[in-house]
Amino acid sequence: MNYKQRRARRATLFGTAVGVIIIITYVITLVAPDLGSSSSSSNDNSSLDNPLEIEPTDIQVPEPIDNPQLGSQPPFIHSSGYFQTLWPGGADWYLDSAPVEETTYGAVFKSGDQLAVLHTYISQGVSYDTLDSLSQNYLTETYFDQVWSGDETISGYEDWEENGRQITDNAVVTYFDLESQGASFLGRDITRIDGNWVIVARIVVPANNLPLMNGLNDLILPVFYIYHDLLNLPAAWPTYIDSVSGFMIKYPQTWERVAGRTGENVTLRPTAGSDNSIRAWVVPNQPLASPEDAAAWMTQTEPTASILQTVELQHEFGGGYAVSYSYEDEAGALHSGLVALLNDSENNLMVARLRVNQPDLDLLNLDSLSSDLTEARQIIMEGFIALPVGSRARPAEPIATEEAAATDEAVVTEEAVATQEPVATEEAAAPQEPGAIEETAATEAPAATETTQ
Repeated sequence: MNYKQRRARRATLFGTAVGVIIIITYVITLVAPDLGSSSSSSNDNSSLDNPLEIEPTDIQVPEPIDNPQLGSQPPFIHSSGYFQTLWPGGADWYLDSAPVEETTYGAVFKSGDQLAVLHTYISQGVSYDTLDSLSQNYLTETYFDQVWSGDETISGYEDWEENGRQITDNAVVTYFDLESQGASFLGRDITRIDGNWVIVARIVVPANNLPLMNGLNDLILPVFYIYHDLLNLPAAWPTYIDSVSGFMIKYPQTWERVAGRTGENVTLRPTAGSDNSIRAWVVPNQPLASPEDAAAWMTQTEPTASILQTVELQHEFGGGYAVSYSYEDEAGALHSGLVALLNDSENNLMVARLRVNQPDLDLLNLDSLSSDLTEARQIIMEGFIALPVGSRARPAEPIATEEAAATDEAVVTEEAVATQEPVATEEAAAPQEPGAIEETAATEAPAATETTQ
């Protein structure tokens, strides 16, 4: 079928499956003509609102770059915390957008120097039992016509042709020849199934750069996956991602990060009406092999603690224990606490501790908690997870002393999120938690930032 025939049929395509409609919203991110500039845009939904128009000039196809070092970056973790994906290495690659569209969460990376696009996303509600069924019933000609050609209001490739398809052990891989503004491109779609989610990686490179296509193909599968532990929490909840310390913490909009930055302990507080707090940090080389170990570590860390209950926590990339307890402050007043203790694969201990003013509360007992405390408990029990060791960034340099670490915490403002520059606060004067790592953040690795949708 030629391009004119497809264009005549296009008006009938709007009644197709929901999955196809989702793809329409993202097709604009795959249009190669927008790749002439290497300047990075912000992480927002602008790509959904402003379709890219093809300019009436021919594309100048660059020569391939030797040894592009594609695997040199830590993975990118989406602001929802729902998935991570490949951020290609090299100064020419930038994050163009990380859009959210209902139950679809994506990340679009572009290289202006190489005229290449890596578009990855996960989408819920597309359920197939087998890859054969996915290939026959979902990845159809109609589906790909919307992917590559667009609709009447979105410019796409002038021509496309599928030239091969392969069903591997874990994916359907479809190969394409693409034409845009007189230039030839290669396209590749790699689609996988994860329950009722599809996981899609789509790559576009100039036709003269098959090594770049294959290099991205080889790197994407090992690092592109869903964080299942966080899927039960609302996508709109902010996610603080610390790829140096090695944890993520997802919390409601009624909480905010008030101190701490990448590689340091971090403090969260409710935005109004409460002195409750959560603090998270990491203790290197501290394995906990049993509930008794967890309770003993807690009483050693908090000498006034009286243990109420210990339960096991099972997470995808680091399991451990949750311990509820009561403790005394310096004035002898009683308060209640809950701590999550997670060991990663290298026996580092990830700690998230909730403190509340009320005494005599077992924070593991849901029946005794108000709605606000139930939500705070959910942060500790469900929203705090360890990152896989392979997804972490290296710290830039050590902090000289524990005192220096204690005074280097930051208040979060919109500017601070963007620049990670510390802002002085009373919280910054608080002492470091026991075992807090003595390293600063890497120079803003892509996965090591906090993002708020």
